[in-house]
Amino acid sequence: MPGLTGMNKQFFDTIFDYRDGQLFWKVDRGSNALAGKRAGRLLRTGYRSVHVSGKKWQEHRIVYLMHHGCLPGQIDHVNRVKSDNRIENLRPATSSQNQVNTHSRGSKSGFRGVVKADGGDKWVARTYVAGKEVRIGSFETPELASQAYNEKLAEIFGEFAA
Repeated sequence: MPGLTGMNKQFFDTIFDYRDGQLFWKVDRGSNALAGKRAGRLLRTGYRSVHVSGKKWQEHRIVYLMHHGCLPGQIDHVNRVKSDNRIENLRPATSSQNQVNTHSRGSKSGFRGVVKADGGDKWVARTYVAGKEVRIGSFETPELASQAYNEKLAEIFGEFAA
């Protein structure tokens, strides 16, 4: 595993206990890292992070590594809760898959992937795959555009589109 500099599954197994999606220190590693205490902290981003040997790790990456012995490029939280690091809630993902399985960022239409057409009264459904826009179509209502968007995402991304 390039870039892990000795921090592999065995290393993390010696310093952490995993319990229902949470990491606890097995051994004292400083005044803020006492045996039996929950490791890490919740960030404003919603993720939990843990400092180990001068390196900041996202907790879900350590959990995944401890269970699978390897790290994929990205890890998706199935239920979209960034702090829910139960192993059954984590799965490897491509960037596109991970992006699809996110909450809406407050679209003005009220629907993910749906925008008002420029200068018109139609609604456009679109998504992105590998950084490229995929235009799904133009529709009379945002509800119809959303339905088409959801169908297209299910076709392209399968389980990640839920």
